[in-house]
Amino acid sequence: MKSKNITQEYLRKRIFEIDKKSNQEYYIKDGIKTLKNGHWEYLYDDGSLSGKGTFIDGVATGAWQLFYQNGKLSQRGFYDSNGKRVSKYEYGDTWEYYDENGNLEVLFNENIYYDDDQTLEEFYASLSPDFLKAIEEYEDDE
Repeated sequence: MKSKNITQEYLRKRIFEIDKKSNQEYYIKDGIKTLKNGHWEYLYDDGSLSGKGTFIDGVATGAWQLFYQNGKLSQRGFYDSNGKRVSKYEYGDTWEYYDENGNLEVLFNENIYYDDDQTLEEFYASLSPDFLKAIEEYEDDE
């Protein structure tokens, strides 16, 4: 059952950001282009879940999950408050990727741009409380 605090949008109706510098996304509400805020779910044409996450002032922020049309998890990771993948340039790609059967393909790579003295647990502990809360809210539903 869909929570009343989640906005759903079909992928084909998605309006991508206008200003690449701001990474902001909009939707049409009552005929007016409006910044996205709150929890969002994207749907395939058949109504199955394509992705879910949170927007703040039109910017994807916190934990996000993307799904294959068969319902299996495709990717998950975190965006910072600027809509950029968390610490991608400092730590390497921090997102997890899965094949269509739900098997993990690529996990956090500790050998790319990674501080040898820092463990994976220390990296996650360095995230803000908002990111940690988002992790709890968007854990894999399976």
